[in-house]
Amino acid sequence: MGSRHYRSNRVRPESSGTKKTLGKNKRSKGYKNNFERDLLAMYKVWEMLKEGAIKWVGEVGRQY
Repeated sequence: MGSRHYRSNRVRPESSGTKKTLGKNKRSKGYKNNFERDLLAMYKVWEMLKEGAIKWVGEVGRQY
């Protein structure tokens, strides 16, 4: 039988350089500012809400 704590023996990679690369990649998507980023996020949320509402109406219609 294996050790019960087999996951604790894993070696985790160093994350010291992760913050530096995250900052560089943050703006690489072409956002000019935070407002544009927020507008795009709200647009995506609106699309998900519309899709969910359509599915919900379809489920209600299927039941009756």
